[in-house]
Amino acid sequence: MTNAQTFHLYGRKSYDQPLEHVGDLSLETSDTLQAAAQQTATGQPWVELIAFPARAVIRVIPQEED
Repeated sequence: MTNAQTFHLYGRKSYDQPLEHVGDLSLETSDTLQAAAQQTATGQPWVELIAFPARAVIRVIPQEED
């Protein structure tokens, strides 16, 4: 059984642009978050990258089920 956590990764390429979703990371520990985020976001000229745990998301309008 795994104890992986999901982190949402967002970034922007210039400070006058909004953050955009870069991807999601599934990690055993947040200790490797910075390295994993940089590896996921390679090839783009990001000026800012942020990540937060998926469990921290509070849905104001619930997601519709299919």
